[in-house]
Amino acid sequence: MSIASMPLAAREPTRVLGFEIGKATPSEVREGMTERAGSPRETGISAVTGGELLIFDADRTMTGMKEEIFVFDTEGHLTAAVLTLAKDRYDEVLKALRAKYTLVDEQRPFVGNRSARFKAGAVEIVVDAPHLSFDMAVLYATPAFRQQVDAQQRRKQDAERRRDAAAF
Repeated sequence: MSIASMPLAAREPTRVLGFEIGKATPSEVREGMTERAGSPRETGISAVTGGELLIFDADRTMTGMKEEIFVFDTEGHLTAAVLTLAKDRYDEVLKALRAKYTLVDEQRPFVGNRSARFKAGAVEIVVDAPHLSFDMAVLYATPAFRQQVDAQQRRKQDAERRRDAAAF
């Protein structure tokens, strides 16, 4: 009885475009995405995680999809994914995410930036639709990725403060 009443996100692994966050490997993503979007447009190493980075052009199987970025950790596991879509799909995307995950927060001003945050187990999903853009981003991120991003931002701010202080 208690398992049946648990949210879907608590019972199933979090997936983005069919790839499990925290488990999928670069070769699995490359193989699966190549069928839908062709070869990666760009590959490299993530400045945040030190792991592999794969960037694909629009997934032909999804309306309004413009780009997909997959970020892996140094062990080769998918730690974050960023989907760029046409912003006019915001309500449709939120409806689909609400059906699967727990809504934590939503900002929906009459005019301005729209955003929503979902929780799927330990994975955080953030939808960001800037007011003056035709695109929106959907970020799937593990806690480790979020911590690495925060640490990188703190290092950058500290370096800027030191640089500014040295200028006086």
